[in-house]
Amino acid sequence: MAKPKKAPAVSSSADIYEWTAEVLRLRFDEVMGFGEAVLAPGNVDAVHDMRVAIRRLRTALRDFVQVINEKPLKGVRTDLKKIADSLGAVRDHDVAIIALEEFAAEAEDVWLREGVEDLIGELRSKRKRALSGLKKKLASISLDKLRERFSARIDDSLRQLELFGPTNLKDVSRAVIEGRLQELCKTGKAIYEPFNAEKLHNLRIAAKRLRYSIELFAVCWSDEILEFAVELAKLQSDLGGVHDCDVWTVTLKKRFKEKGKSKTPAATSAWLLSKFVGKRSKAYRSALELWREWEANGFIKRLGAVIR
Repeated sequence: MAKPKKAPAVSSSADIYEWTAEVLRLRFDEVMGFGEAVLAPGNVDAVHDMRVAIRRLRTALRDFVQVINEKPLKGVRTDLKKIADSLGAVRDHDVAIIALEEFAAEAEDVWLREGVEDLIGELRSKRKRALSGLKKKLASISLDKLRERFSARIDDSLRQLELFGPTNLKDVSRAVIEGRLQELCKTGKAIYEPFNAEKLHNLRIAAKRLRYSIELFAVCWSDEILEFAVELAKLQSDLGGVHDCDVWTVTLKKRFKEKGKSKTPAATSAWLLSKFVGKRSKAYRSALELWREWEANGFIKRLGAVIR
């Protein structure tokens, strides 16, 4: 995965509005940089990278809510969400194909391997259709026009609040990170509900948003704060694995109910179900162990102390 460009350095005398504009343009350019690469049939990495870049940009827009007026950028944000959804449709198939390819390599019986490969072929066809949908979405929105709209409206968004907004960037970053940290604490109890897929997914989102905010405002703090982002990335990855397996568990359950319609043999579906359940257990156990470690070493209190 491509690493995001580091936000520009900031001094005590930095103009908060100029810095905000520079950061948002940087994040927007990162999104645009993947515009052509995602349309290549087999470019799995570009699809993932552009999707993550949009997430980072959208998180930054939310983080700067005290600094910018959201109204001028509403249409741009809506289009970014549409592109992200189309990218997500392609990415979901990529994740599934990668997982099934790993399982196919583990299958000892030829008939079992062939059953998994048939399912992979089915997913490749669906990915092709999803990629076609992405191409249509990018054509209808037009990245060049989106760039023009963003460039024109970001200045308007900042100018309208400049007289009434905050003047200290560090205060803004502290408020944002504290808010994200509270969200993590609020959703954190879900870690002890191993079978509540929705709550675990919400915890993952909270960890991801806090991580992105820390990375965005890291220039306002010492390098110590980035250590927390690294830890959050681990939780995000573990819970992402749990979520992917939950999605497949639901999919395979449906296949059992649609015996006459599904082309996948029941024995293959049952074998895959056991593999995904095992993979989910491993991912959940890793997330739980990490969270318990955080509780033991005061992760949340330490992060709060750094920003205060």
